[in-house]
Amino acid sequence: SDGVFGHLQALPDGDGKQFTEFEPPSYNEVVREETPPYIESTVVTTVGEDGDVLVEGIPVGDSLTFFINMLISMSFDFVGFLLTSMLAMSHSATHGSRAGLGITLIRYGFLLKARSAEAEVEAYRNDPDNYQTEEQIAVQNEWVAYLMIVVGFFVLLRANAEFIRTQRLKAVILASSEASP
Repeated sequence: SDGVFGHLQALPDGDGKQFTEFEPPSYNEVVREETPPYIESTVVTTVGEDGDVLVEGIPVGDSLTFFINMLISMSFDFVGFLLTSMLAMSHSATHGSRAGLGITLIRYGFLLKARSAEAEVEAYRNDPDNYQTEEQIAVQNEWVAYLMIVVGFFVLLRANAEFIRTQRLKAVILASSEASP
């Protein structure tokens, strides 16, 4: 009786019924039950050992951390984003990393747009007869450039909004902890 099935003797019978006598609930009973919330809307907060506010187990951080991570992320492009996002130890660092990615996407979008305009002019100078094909490629590059600018803008906007939200949450938590005795 040792091994995997050694615990079967300890199972309760369940009101004296055998397992085969249990019936599943009816459809009407199941429909009347509330569905569980799949998205957790509660914020778990504590104060860490060093006095920093922890939201969902991660320190909130400060604005200096946000700006340093944003600068590193945008200076070293995608490698900087990967580096700062993997080494982020606070919400501010994570949002700064994302803001840097948004700035990088915007910068690459403007760079691609400028290159497509230069390529269009150069293609017309070199071969005016084959200009239509080059112009179509330049238009496609311009659409990709605009897409990168828009996506980068929204990534930057969201990162800043999340940073502000976490800083306000930190201020509310600190104010409520000071007000309570």
